[in-house]
Amino acid sequence: MPELSQVQTEETQEPTTSSTNSTQNLEVEAAALKEGIELLRSLEREPTGLPPYMRTNVDKCKESINKIFKTTFNLIQARRAGIIKTDEHSRTKILLLKDAGQTLKRYLIVYHHERLNRIRKITRNTCGILGQSLKSNMSKNEQEFAEKYYKLYIEFENGISENGLKLLTNNSPPKLEYYYYRCNEDYGEYELADGNIIIIKRGLIHHMPKENAETLLRSGIIEQVHM
Repeated sequence: MPELSQVQTEETQEPTTSSTNSTQNLEVEAAALKEGIELLRSLEREPTGLPPYMRTNVDKCKESINKIFKTTFNLIQARRAGIIKTDEHSRTKILLLKDAGQTLKRYLIVYHHERLNRIRKITRNTCGILGQSLKSNMSKNEQEFAEKYYKLYIEFENGISENGLKLLTNNSPPKLEYYYYRCNEDYGEYELADGNIIIIKRGLIHHMPKENAETLLRSGIIEQVHM
């Protein structure tokens, strides 16, 4: 992060109107860097929950980024036009401003990315039911994100298999290998290892553990198919 005292260094040359305005604008950026740091500190103070969304700090960072861009652009144009000296001092000032702007961008990205990760986790754990106290800590965009995310999450779970898959509980690899099998003959009832009864009828397709199908496979009553 650039030193704020460096950003506010006074001009050694006789200031023109353009360079004076640019120098004055530099003073605005010092507070915004502090606001950006406070965004990350709010997450550090509450490492597991979701602290209140800091709208004021976010807006100040955005405003500062815009001012930095305009100030940097004006300084570059002034250098090219010969209004200010194209020396190392003006070059350093431009680089410091660009670093300050990039730092603020990183603060905003990290802040929002971490909050969205926490919202994903909370939304899954609460089955999409967010209490009023939690919603009050979220921005409007975050609330919309949580709603859309949980909808997509449920659609994904339900689309994995016929009976769906609960990602919160089914997070271990299966102990049995399941495959699809087509029945080649009318065999009748067949008891699986878990006690369930299935009907072996020509043309039917069953999804069952490999160990339950071995006897029928060897006798040619069923065959493995890929779905």
